[in-house]
Amino acid sequence: MEVITFATIKGGIGKTTLSYNYGEYLASKGHKVLLMDLDQQSSLSRTYGITDQEGTVEEIFNVYNDDENRKEVKIHHVNKNVDLISGTTRLDKVQSRLETHNNKNLILFMWLHQHYDDIVANYDYMIIDCHPDIGIATKNAIAVSDAVLSPVTPSKFSYDSITELETRMKELKKETVDVMSGNTLIRAKVYYIANMIKHNTGISKDFLKSIKEDKEVEWIAEIPEREIFNRSTYYQVPICEMEQMANTPLSEIPDDYKNNKDFMKMRNYFANQNPKNYKQIDDIFDTITKYV
Repeated sequence: MEVITFATIKGGIGKTTLSYNYGEYLASKGHKVLLMDLDQQSSLSRTYGITDQEGTVEEIFNVYNDDENRKEVKIHHVNKNVDLISGTTRLDKVQSRLETHNNKNLILFMWLHQHYDDIVANYDYMIIDCHPDIGIATKNAIAVSDAVLSPVTPSKFSYDSITELETRMKELKKETVDVMSGNTLIRAKVYYIANMIKHNTGISKDFLKSIKEDKEVEWIAEIPEREIFNRSTYYQVPICEMEQMANTPLSEIPDDYKNNKDFMKMRNYFANQNPKNYKQIDDIFDTITKYV
């Protein structure tokens, strides 16, 4: 199972929207995907309509309960080839209790090891959506990851956050080590994604020029700003499904759906999109997959 974490220092840069759509993209290609919501805002969970606070990621980090009193983690089947371990609004409180815990950065690592046969072995990919920080939960996600994807938008604060993330990654590698060998347990490589690019603005043009000249970190994709991304979370329909619905002839749509004004309004929006936009997004996700 390949583990990919979406992590940033700054919020509001489209991280959860990308986590959602990239996970669904992988599933549309036939891969089994497990999503994990490690953001106390639980936006990824709410995108799937999951608000249940039982059996969330809290149970993974609830290490102070013995096995008998530890509740089982729920695996929600949310779409074809897609399952979800939902987030909790209590995650910040859970993390605060772990500050003095030994191996606090490896709790998720140990949980995945314990559940290899019944959970891990069932999936090709795990996609983890994190809170915009490098707290204990995010450190745990990075510790189990093969790759970290960090979206950056054309703004000074977002671009400046790269330095902070790189610094925190170096610190994490030093503090998360094998006690026998002294070697770091962090193997994930960080890849950066230029997100929400407006190709008709000077700021975006300057931003793209800067990243082309940036030899310090690895940029792997440029994602244009498209309303379709916002619509995907608003409608709770991933972009890959939008394309399928847009290409479905009206004659093949059941009458119950045709008579539903909200559905038809949504479907017409999908159908009115330029097909090149769907192809462009599919190609971008394909490029990202080649790196991770």
